[in-house]
Amino acid sequence: MIERMGLTVDTRTLKVKNVASVMVTAKLSSNDRVGSRRDVTVSSIGDASSLQGGTLLMTPLADITGTVYALAQGAVSIGGFNVSVADGDRIFNNYTLVGRVPNGARISRAIASNANNVMYADDIILSLKSPDYTTVSRIVSKINNVYGRTAYPLDDANIRIALPDSLSAANERVKFISQIGQLTINPDATARVIMNEKTGTIVAGEHVSIGPVAIAHGTITVSIESSPVISQPEPFSLGETVLTSESRISIDDDLARVIHIEET
Repeated sequence: MIERMGLTVDTRTLKVKNVASVMVTAKLSSNDRVGSRRDVTVSSIGDASSLQGGTLLMTPLADITGTVYALAQGAVSIGGFNVSVADGDRIFNNYTLVGRVPNGARISRAIASNANNVMYADDIILSLKSPDYTTVSRIVSKINNVYGRTAYPLDDANIRIALPDSLSAANERVKFISQIGQLTINPDATARVIMNEKTGTIVAGEHVSIGPVAIAHGTITVSIESSPVISQPEPFSLGETVLTSESRISIDDDLARVIHIEET
């Protein structure tokens, strides 16, 4: 790979300890169009100790038949850290072998759908990043109230806008698209709770309601400490001094705490 970039490196001096073998996955939708972007998940499948500070090289994303639908690359973001010191001790937090590349995949081939198969030469297709029938209905109503009957919903993520004959010039089309982009609506937000186990983050939307509940929470902490021990041979013997380690395990079991949450 380095030679393809135009560099000559002696293989005897090349160190590859900072190279990791990973699996790259992404979720695509039939609403995605060529050029749109998606997040990708990078998971280590080798003996790497951490993906911290890593960069994903250009990777084709294909389905089970081998058809490539996207190309992914970019800096890997992880939700933790992994630090090693000289004596072998480590300090780590959360998972460091799984990361994400935000907007790392660029769609190069759209999944077949009814909206993608229909061609509108002189029309505009608006695609929502978050498909929702209510949001599409509100956008169509807003455009039609301002510009007349020009917007038609195709599905929960695509809207067709028929350009009037008076906007045949290129500058008029650009102006029309700019004006549509200035229209404001209130998008529909579903009740959703997102939990990220790797970072310990919980995000709840505005429409989420919690009923009365009692939560009992306890913690068990397991600590393993390793101390160096030097084994000295007997005087005038043929033995050798050996450095070994002695491990100590301690368990701290906290009492469970009961918390009552009112309806909110």
